[in-house]
Formats: sequence, C-alpha cells, structure tokens
Amino acid sequence: MARVLLVDDDEDFLAALRAVLEIVGQHEVTLAADGEVALSTLGSEAEFDIVVSDVLMPRLGGFELLSLMRRRGIEVPVIFTSSLGSDGDTRLDGLRLGAVDFVAKPCLPEEIEMRIDRHLARAQARRASEPGREPDPPTLDPDLLEEGGGVELPAWLAAATDLRAELLGGPEDPRVLPRPDLAGRLERLGLPALFALIEGEIKSGVLLLVCPADIAWIAIRRGRPVGASIASEPDNGWEVAIFEALTWAEGAFEFLEMPVAIERASGPAVGVPADARFMHLLLEHARIQDEAGE
Repeated sequence: MARVLLVDDDEDFLAALRAVLEIVGQHEVTLAADGEVALSTLGSEAEFDIVVSDVLMPRLGGFELLSLMRRRGIEVPVIFTSSLGSDGDTRLDGLRLGAVDFVAKPCLPEEIEMRIDRHLARAQARRASEPGREPDPPTLDPDLLEEGGGVELPAWLAAATDLRAELLGGPEDPRVLPRPDLAGRLERLGLPALFALIEGEIKSGVLLLVCPADIAWIAIRRGRPVGASIASEPDNGWEVAIFEALTWAEGAFEFLEMPVAIERASGPAVGVPADARFMHLLLEHARIQDEAGE
C-alpha cells in the first residue's frame, strides 16, 4: 500500500480518484485543494510515495509546487494531470521540470491508478536491482525447495508441475526453471501494482504467486491474463483464481517473461468482459468485496 497525495481544485475529480485509489489500489490517500496546501502537507512529518497534481490551480499551480518541492529537498515523485495535456509544449514543460508522468484530462481515474501502480512497480524493481542490495531469493530456487520454505516440499513439487502443465501445455520439472525476470515479496509490492507494470509493458509470461499455504500461476499474453489456477482449488475459473490471489497480503512472486500461445481459458462467468484486462478484474473484485461487506 502506497501513500498518495492528490492535489486538485476540482472536488468531484478528487472524490472520484480517491475512491478508485482506495478501493482498487488499496492506497492511503490524502487530499489537497491547491499547491499551497500540498506544500504545507509535504512539509509536515507525513511521508508520501507519490504526488498527483493538477497543473492549473489557484494560489499555487502544479509546476510551481514541483519547483518548490525540489528547492526544499522534497524528492517525492510527481505525476501531473491537466486539461492542457493535449498541448505538447505544456506536457514537455512538465516532464522537463522533473515529473515522472503527465496525464491529459479528461481521463478515467482508473488510468491514473494504473500510472501510479506502474511507477511504483518500476521503482520497486529498480531498488531491488541496486548494487549491494540483497535480492529476495527466487521462490523456486532448488536450495530453497530443499528447505521446504514454509510449505511442505511434496505439495510444492506436485502443484507446481500440475499447474505449469495446465497453463503451458506440458509437464516440466520446477527445479530447472530459468531465473525470473522479476521477483519479490507481496508485502513490498502488491498485486495491483504488479499487474499495472505487466500490462503497461505489454509483457507475456507466467506469474507465480506463493502465499504461506498455497500457490497460484497466472498466464499472461501481451499484458492481459489468459489463464490462472490455484493449487488448492484447481477447478475454479481463471477469474476466480485471480480474485482469490488478490486477497493474499503476504508471500512471494516471480514473473518469468516468455511466449504464451494459449488462448484465454474459459471458466465461470463473474461479470467481467470476455477480453478483460487486469483493471477490469480489479474493479470487479472491488465491487464484489463491497457487496460482501454490506
């Protein structure tokens, strides 16, 4: 979960964006009506992972806010949003100033949520690859498997082999997997951010998720899920498998980039489009969670 500061003088836009960030992204959100309020908030003891700011606001606009942040040594990344985004010069000015992204209005709150998650995922991946930083061990490393890793070894081996055969069309020894292209802990990088990175980069491959009591595979082709299965409930539809994985708050993940030729798997209908993207699944999962909590 990330701490996000939203800065905009449009109350309706702030309310809609806040709802999506809190429900879909599970982020902690703070609001500011203009740049002056934002600067005061940033100057307090509160720490933020990212700022999303409009460009044109009363008292202090977005460009001025970013300039003052950097002068004061506040290095929180900034994403600009603006109705001037279609103006190439304005967009370039914002990026030259140091913004990490620029989103043109009108836009869907879901687009901004994906941009935030993509940036956070990239930042996490960069930190994980920094020289001298000890990386998270690959989940399917043979030495780790020999130790059991908190899950009984036979269950790991049987489930991993069966799930990989189901999704990729052939049995394979999980001990000889190539080194993953992306690996880490779910506690550090949640699934919404990971999904946003994979979808934004239009990646194809297999995502392995491991929680203390279960494992799941998600097959992805050109940034979209095409199949999924969970070891404990292999007969559920792929959408249901992803919804279950979204409830996992701790564990490990690995993404192995590779061609995935399978077509989207069929399964029980859960209200998502036939060509659903990860964002559709996140929104539907949030809706189901809301209904369950009523």
